Amino acid sequence: MIATYFNLTLNILKWPIALLSLALLPFLFIELLALVDNVLYMSEAAMGFLTGVIIYGLLDYFIFGRHFIGSSFSTLEHEFTHAIFAWLTAHRVKGLKVTWRSGGHIIIVGGGNWLISIAPYFFPTLCILWMIISYLSPLQDMWINKTVLGASFMYHQLSTYRETHPQQSDFEKAGKLFSISFLPGANLFAVGWIIGGINYGFEGSWRFTVRVLQRAIDAYF
Repeated sequence: MIATYFNLTLNILKWPIALLSLALLPFLFIELLALVDNVLYMSEAAMGFLTGVIIYGLLDYFIFGRHFIGSSFSTLEHEFTHAIFAWLTAHRVKGLKVTWRSGGHIIIVGGGNWLISIAPYFFPTLCILWMIISYLSPLQDMWINKTVLGASFMYHQLSTYRETHPQQSDFEKAGKLFSISFLPGANLFAVGWIIGGINYGFEGSWRFTVRVLQRAIDAYF
């Protein structure tokens, strides 16, 4: 079964990936600060993005942050992110269930792996989906495009904050020490990808990746 090979490979690479995340952490932080300074100036794209961040922040505070309104969508998106990484690692998703009171869960055939367990805590699903839509439909209005991106970015930050706590069962599955080692770097990388894409889309995101790796290579080698 292909899923078994994915699980074995990811288990072998688990701690090397965690150590790589730790090794890249200072360079991710430095490059992210430089990126924010360069990108978030008074451009139409940046202003649209910041508008989306503010709008969703206010909506979350007054409406979506209330448990009985926002929790079901957040749970659905969380479980869907698990499902995406299950599919990417050749696992079959048998069922997805979301309820008002008891949260949600999916049934994964093939055993699962740490990447599936931890994916929702660093991967900005809605942001990436919107960036793909924007890439495939380049004639969209710039202001609307970036406002939606900013809103989805803020949603991811707030939902991840709420879902991250010591009792989280997904961290138990992936390993708490591994989660602590891997997630800070992974989250900075994800934030850099989104901010890098504000003005230049995926090209800007890729530039951020290259600059981080170049800083690391210059420092370590």
